[in-house]
Amino acid sequence: MKDELNVYEYAIGEGLRTYYNPLSNPTPLHPDIIEQLTTEFKIGDLVETHLKQIGIIQAIASQYEEGPMYISGANNTQYIVLVDGTQNILVGYSLKKL
Repeated sequence: MKDELNVYEYAIGEGLRTYYNPLSNPTPLHPDIIEQLTTEFKIGDLVETHLKQIGIIQAIASQYEEGPMYISGANNTQYIVLVDGTQNILVGYSLKKL
């Protein structure tokens, strides 16, 4: 069933299981949207989060097993972003460079 649905599954203690190859089954996004999703960030960049909060990139986070949804072709890197004195781990495609 999982193979037919083309999904990922996170098993506690076992990590992420991939049931399809995202490179051979890319997400059907418009090219203009992909361009926005592929923005790369550097430490010190000022960004806006998906919640419309302003923050600054403090570091590139190690890639956690419990990461966000993988989007083929997008910036799936996780960043440590300081927002109002709180560090947040956010994926690149959820950020906008200011």
